[in-house]
Amino acid sequence: MRFWMLVGLAATAAGAFAAGYDDFAMGVEANEESKSDIAIASFTKALKDGDLAATYVPTAYYGRAIAYLRKQNCFLSRNDASEAIRLKPDYFDAYLLRVNLDNCMHDDEAQAADIAAGLALKPDVTLLKSRAILKWRKGDFAGSAGDFAAAAKAPPLDTSLYLWSAAALMHAGTYDPAGFAQRTADVRSRDWPGPVFDLYLGKSTPEAVLVRIAKDDPAGRELRKCQADFFIGEWHLWRLEKDAAKSEFFDAANECRGTVFLRRMAMLEYTKLN
Repeated sequence: MRFWMLVGLAATAAGAFAAGYDDFAMGVEANEESKSDIAIASFTKALKDGDLAATYVPTAYYGRAIAYLRKQNCFLSRNDASEAIRLKPDYFDAYLLRVNLDNCMHDDEAQAADIAAGLALKPDVTLLKSRAILKWRKGDFAGSAGDFAAAAKAPPLDTSLYLWSAAALMHAGTYDPAGFAQRTADVRSRDWPGPVFDLYLGKSTPEAVLVRIAKDDPAGRELRKCQADFFIGEWHLWRLEKDAAKSEFFDAANECRGTVFLRRMAMLEYTKLN
């Protein structure tokens, strides 16, 4: 059932029929269809009319924040996410959104505070990953490794997070292949990213990883090549092979066009080596 229909049922139960609610429902539906201009106009009218049930006001601000984000207006989006949180201090989804907006605004201090507030409400893999990356950028690689490891153990399972944790330990100067083998004994497989695990365990080579990718299904080949180049770059960096690492990060930055997170990290690593 569509989300706006569920909202409609809830409104019926609460007796919240009003002109503002009609605009609110239109905004939700427009967001589902990625019609950001209509969503912004609808939520704005619902809030301006003043007859929207109070319980829906934070959601209206959140919905408009989503629409502004789609239009790449991080400033207005964060303002609306902040208002949603002010009105509903336990609004977890709004915190999750504002963490991304803090990053968009390059406000590390605010992002750290919002991550902490969100995690105080409930454990969340996305927030742990965000905190891990924030710590990485600040040079706290041990802390970053810990957050990536914690995220790897939480559902949904993403075994690549163990590789992120290992790469952070490489930066910290405390990576141990034997310890990595012990920590990942129950999660490794022959499937992706198994070949990169083998590289980090000392059982394979970068060339073997790339040969394996060339034989994979073309549908996932671009993403896997992007991931492989990044993690191979970290492996070279750990071995003090800076020129080789720089080349891999350059390739990853160019190949990861569909994965913003990886592309940014590859660019960060490449820039640090210049």
